[in-house]
Amino acid sequence: MSVQSEITRLQGAKDDLAAAIEQKGVAVPAGAKLDDMAALVLQIETMSADEAFLAAHPVGSYLYTNGTDPNNVAGAWQALRGGMGPTAWLRTA
Repeated sequence: MSVQSEITRLQGAKDDLAAAIEQKGVAVPAGAKLDDMAALVLQIETMSADEAFLAAHPVGSYLYTNGTDPNNVAGAWQALRGGMGPTAWLRTA
């Protein structure tokens, strides 16, 4: 590969990375260099474990556990059946 083709490849990768960062809601300043991208990636907001659990189990979802109470994790859940062994839960809030 020539030096120019490597420069072109790196510029394309930088542009793709900047577009991906912007799709995640972080503005990439004009003139940002490849060296600036890591700090911009760290600004992307992520979900906490509880937020991810609730997003995966919207209100009205059913969950089956083996004795674990999902009310101790996140959201409001109603036990539908249970006792010894598996329990069915309905997310109510």
